[in-house]
Amino acid sequence: MISQGPYTQQDRGATILFASWRMGPMTLLTAHKILITTAVVFFLFYAAWEARRALAEPSAGAGWWAAASAVVAVALAIYLWKVWRGR
Repeated sequence: MISQGPYTQQDRGATILFASWRMGPMTLLTAHKILITTAVVFFLFYAAWEARRALAEPSAGAGWWAAASAVVAVALAIYLWKVWRGR
């Protein structure tokens, strides 16, 4: 069997699913960082969404959801920062 780059033809089909723009397979740590970054962005967006709703139609529920989402976003951002630093 002819080798194509670091992977053989047999390995290539499974590796393409996990490849990152021809840079090789993605590590679990990289996937984890992408997932946590996405979660931080989502919770910041949701906190802004709920804060806007709380200002438009004053209700305690929207304010609490905005505050809780902001706290989760900050907690995840701190965790992500520690993961990036390797601690």
